[in-house]
Amino acid sequence: MLFRSISPEDAGVSVILCCHNSAQRLPETLRHLARQETSAGMAWEVLVVDNASQDNTAKVAQETWMACGAPAPLRVVSQPVPGLSYAREKGIAESRHGVLVFCDDDNWLCPGYLRRSVAILQTHPEVALAGGWGTPEAEGNPPLWLGDFSDVYGTGPQGEREGIAPPTMTFYGAGTVVRKKDYQDLVGSGFRFLLSGRQGKRLTTGEDRELCHALVLRGKKLYYDPELKFRHFIPRTRATWPYYRKMMLGCVPAGLVLQAYHLRVLSAQSHRPSWKNSHPWIMAMMAWSQLRKVAQISGPCLRKGYWKFWWLEVELVPRIVWAWLTGKKVFQSVLYPKGKAD
Repeated sequence: MLFRSISPEDAGVSVILCCHNSAQRLPETLRHLARQETSAGMAWEVLVVDNASQDNTAKVAQETWMACGAPAPLRVVSQPVPGLSYAREKGIAESRHGVLVFCDDDNWLCPGYLRRSVAILQTHPEVALAGGWGTPEAEGNPPLWLGDFSDVYGTGPQGEREGIAPPTMTFYGAGTVVRKKDYQDLVGSGFRFLLSGRQGKRLTTGEDRELCHALVLRGKKLYYDPELKFRHFIPRTRATWPYYRKMMLGCVPAGLVLQAYHLRVLSAQSHRPSWKNSHPWIMAMMAWSQLRKVAQISGPCLRKGYWKFWWLEVELVPRIVWAWLTGKKVFQSVLYPKGKAD
């Protein structure tokens, strides 16, 4: 990729590494960061956000980075309010450079990740956010089902080819690259997240995809680059049926908000009949979509013995309907921010 001339601030990278009781996971993540192959003169830093940790995350971060030769400045900042979204906001506020990379404590970035991140935003000034390709790296001997359901863990390809993403496309938060100025402009316009990331043991989700929609609605572009590669470490404790089920149930409330954003983006791109955006119609379509998914996966799941996974999809149907029955006000507030009713 060719580099364009931009300001020194925009040419630097702040890696925002959010941590909650991460003393065991953090060392390998930092070792991968220390192997980054950056361009000559490219400034970068690592911001470890200690998010209400009760272990020695901060000490481990500093000691590990020094043992790796400290190839870039590393700072530890504290965010006592638990929650991934709060941790990222703290990291953004403390960052010193114009390119932000959201790196979770279990993301092992490939050596050229930061250099390629800068190149994307330099070459495409209209792009506010870019996503890449995470591959699962399971601890020990993972269960056989993990290979079929690893996308729920924030892994897998996110598009068919490199380039500007379709307006309705969104990315998982792991490894996301964000132009700081565009994020600041978005927040400065009054935007506030309705969704949140993980909060301790609560596996809430959706804020990463909400950010994608919000930037597109401000006229910005998203970019997919399958060469932005990283490995997503999945410990034994997360490669279990109870954890998977908890993640899936945690996605239900976010589905209503993200669908409202999706429809709002579609409406901004082309004319849609108002009845196609009505709450009853969309609720019926979401329930029908889930029932269709149940039918589509029934054969493969039952042939492989994944009956629990199939039943979970069945279980999600009434939960989705209930979320929509009780969430009409939220749905309308997202789809019609200026107060237009169904």
